[in-house]
Amino acid sequence: MRHFLPPLMLLSLGCQASKQDLYELPMNAEIVESARAIRLDVYPPGNLSLLPQSFTVLPDSLDDVYLGLAPTVSLDGSVFGTLPSPVDITIPSDQAAPVEARVTFEIPGTVMRATTTSDASGAFEVDLPAGVGYRAVAVALEPLDLPLYVEEFIPIIQDDSYDIDLGLGIPVSGEALQSDGNPLPAGSRVRLFDNETGESGPSAALSPDGDYLVRALPGEYTLVLDGAAGSSMPSVPFPLSVGEEDPFIRADLNPGTVPLGTVSGSVVNQDGRPIDDAEVRFSAVSLVDLPSDATAEVSTDTDRNGLFTRQLAQGTWQLEVIPAFEPTATLSPTARLIDVNAATLDIGSVTLMPRASLDARIMIGTQPARNIVVTAEEQAFNRYTYSATSDADGWIHLDVPNVSLDLTLQSPDADQPITRVEVPSPADVSRIDLDDEGSLVAGILLDADAVPLPYALIEIRDAEGALLGITLTDSGGEFRVTVALIEEFELDTAN
Repeated sequence: MRHFLPPLMLLSLGCQASKQDLYELPMNAEIVESARAIRLDVYPPGNLSLLPQSFTVLPDSLDDVYLGLAPTVSLDGSVFGTLPSPVDITIPSDQAAPVEARVTFEIPGTVMRATTTSDASGAFEVDLPAGVGYRAVAVALEPLDLPLYVEEFIPIIQDDSYDIDLGLGIPVSGEALQSDGNPLPAGSRVRLFDNETGESGPSAALSPDGDYLVRALPGEYTLVLDGAAGSSMPSVPFPLSVGEEDPFIRADLNPGTVPLGTVSGSVVNQDGRPIDDAEVRFSAVSLVDLPSDATAEVSTDTDRNGLFTRQLAQGTWQLEVIPAFEPTATLSPTARLIDVNAATLDIGSVTLMPRASLDARIMIGTQPARNIVVTAEEQAFNRYTYSATSDADGWIHLDVPNVSLDLTLQSPDADQPITRVEVPSPADVSRIDLDDEGSLVAGILLDADAVPLPYALIEIRDAEGALLGITLTDSGGEFRVTVALIEEFELDTAN
């Protein structure tokens, strides 16, 4: 039986909190169900033995927050699995084998995470902040044909050992062919995803005849049929349910047909000169003869003559052309839809236009705002970022791609909240007014001995992980920062 613990727990305390309260509360904390909770990610100074940790506070208690960091604990263990009988793949042998595996312990949705690889003898060791709600994930690397291991709601509160038994799992096998009986593109494979967590297990390559074999522990999964990195084979999902009593599951995968087309073209600037080393990315919108939930993203680069060519499954694709990111770059990315409906398609020249100037004055009411750090991030493409600081008259001047941008404006004044603005085009903005109303986040940070911890970095984020503010604790461990206005609300909780 798997247990699911939402990652954000109520860890805000009143002024009367004691050291014992700070340690005991996480073990018995109420679980915050509302998306309105605020997450504080704490990064202790690097010269300490403390690790980054996450806490959650509520919008009605932001100005009186006590955070008590948990001590660092060591966790060691071994990963092992069971080999199949030499006469029947559904029967385990008596032999337990050490497994080289990628092992991860994390509290989902937080910065509390560690990943390592067990050695050839199966042994591993990680350091973690003490806490509850950890998830353990193990993905076999050698031998490969063992099941994905996921265990949730693990308390790790002291130095301890944690052994992982992958077992043998239930064999899931079948044929993966196109509906006309032809093999799928070379390099096609099958991967198994755990539906509850989204974790991915080992992949199994198709045989020349289209056969595959993966193993799974009981649970609900998605089998994804796709290709190796850069392959023309799209990703096609198939549901899979594995029961406790299933000795063997036959799952033939028929995604339809995968007709292919070769797309070629060139990338030039507005003067018609070829652009070398531009990324040409294709993202599937809808694909011929494949299910509507099939996905694909492949890319290539232009050569010295600005030329590119790529084999794709036939259908409608979003084409993005992105110039190389370098200090002297002068061009903007571009995007368009293309229809690949034949064996070959020449889309001709794709022209990249020059960048644009973002010239805007930052204001607080009627006064110019100086020393405001403005970060502009592309809303699509590679989400490259560009930054500048406003001058004494509040002006910023940024050379940016001529695309839609997300602007983040942050003041050195802790009482001034971060302001966010969406800009459809750099030419659309000439003035930006900073938010003049916000919510105060203030409190004190204590180390594992309940002593105030100075000079630790604290990032304030919403429940979806968007950054609301950044601050440092002072010499007495206290912190104070104003973030965008957060409305108080009535909390729904579950034990």
